[in-house]
Amino acid sequence: MLIINNCQLKQFYQECQKDKYIAIDTEFYWTNTYRAIPCLIQVANSKQSILIDLISYKLDHRSIKKILFHPKLIKIFHSARQDIELLFNLFKEIPMNVSDIQLSSLAIGYKNTPSLSKLCKDFLAIYLKKENQKIDWRNRPLSESQKNYAITDVKYLIPLYKKINLLLSKLNRLNWVNDRHSKLLDIRYYNQKEKSAWEKVNFKPKYSCELLLLKKISEMRERIAKRLNIPPKHLLSDSHMIQICKYSNKEDNFFYFIKNEKISEKIKKIKHKEFSKGIEAIESLTEEQKNKLRVAKRILKEKSEYYNVHSSLIANKKELENMVKGGNDNKLLLDWRYEVFGQYYLDLVS
Repeated sequence: MLIINNCQLKQFYQECQKDKYIAIDTEFYWTNTYRAIPCLIQVANSKQSILIDLISYKLDHRSIKKILFHPKLIKIFHSARQDIELLFNLFKEIPMNVSDIQLSSLAIGYKNTPSLSKLCKDFLAIYLKKENQKIDWRNRPLSESQKNYAITDVKYLIPLYKKINLLLSKLNRLNWVNDRHSKLLDIRYYNQKEKSAWEKVNFKPKYSCELLLLKKISEMRERIAKRLNIPPKHLLSDSHMIQICKYSNKEDNFFYFIKNEKISEKIKKIKHKEFSKGIEAIESLTEEQKNKLRVAKRILKEKSEYYNVHSSLIANKKELENMVKGGNDNKLLLDWRYEVFGQYYLDLVS
């Protein structure tokens, strides 16, 4: 059902009061801009699925927000990161009581994040057709095939959620995905993207000045891109940023590939400031810590195979290194991770 007025929105909200769940998905256009352009929000309860057209109709955003942010309803997504970012940009809030069934599926035997088509096939014996994945959702009017495609993205999320959660409950793994969902709903990811932008660059600095440059230049690139509403890599590619960080002791004319003169000058100032602090090697692992890391990786491989889960669900590389260094924030030695991994690691290294 395509929502074309606020009365329909209010009626759907009233129907949701009787339910425990809503399923949510979004369609957007995200090419050559910093932020996605919202085009459509799809919502389903247990009886009905609706399309909220953000382009053609002047709908009350307060009514939309009352549905999407209802405090008592569980909001079900599939691959929620971009959807939640779009909702944050629209409403300046993060929805609570969220379940991402793609994340949850990692605790029941899927080695990689499964598509919606894969989950529908495996759990519901439904075969989805996904021909319209590359369409421009800004174009109006929406065709019937586009409407059907958009509805399909939410229509099956509630039954999938129930089946996946039932299996998680039987395996006693409901809490295995809590940490993943906590990261997904961390508002800092959405309102402080500039601060963490450096973490997305595939570069491991060897020296402190390289790390400082990476953080400062990444933050600067993100802020300018946000202001101009263009992709950050259009200002400066990751490979060029890595070159600047790795060869921070080179002369300023090394930055010949930076076309924007103002950005070039800002980078030179950052480089001179950070490089003047001297070059110090970033502390690497000791031989003892390297041995512990090898033990941890071996146990992680064995346990992920034993429990039939992707190893990253238990621990990633950063968490393993933090553990062998004796870091304070050691989640691998707490709760379910201790039971399936941490206690075996401690037994072997003690």
